[in-house]
Order: sequence, then C-alpha cells, then structure tokens
Amino acid sequence: MENTSFEIVKQIILNDQLEKPKKLVLQVVEERLSDCDKEQIKCALLKNISQNNYGYPPDELAKLACKAILAIQVYGN
Repeated sequence: MENTSFEIVKQIILNDQLEKPKKLVLQVVEERLSDCDKEQIKCALLKNISQNNYGYPPDELAKLACKAILAIQVYGN
C-alpha cells in the first residue's frame, strides 16, 4: 500500500510541474466483496452444483462446495 501511495504522490507532483497538466482522477478500488455479492455468488454456486453435471461422487461434490463457500466467505476479510 505504501508503494502505491508513493506512486500517487509522485504522479501528482510531476503533474503539477508540467505546463499542461493531465486531469487526474482518483479511484478507490476495494479488494473485498460486499455481503450481498458473496450471497449472490454462493447462491449461483449452489444452484450450479445442484445439477451435478460434473461426474463427481456426491460426497466429493459436497466437500468441494464447502471449500468454495468458505473461500467466498473469507475473501477480502
């Protein structure tokens, strides 16, 4: 994060020193999913898995589904 902040400050200073400065826009990018997004992804996953077109035995498919749901839940926390 510090490196990114340094690069932003450097770009602002350089931009200020130019005779024709660029118009800069700051965008904040969140590296996490909202709870609503997580729930929608989990529902889509479960709906897809319920069709079981993958050839996995049911117990193996259940283990994979649990791992996927856990990964979705902890993403960005």
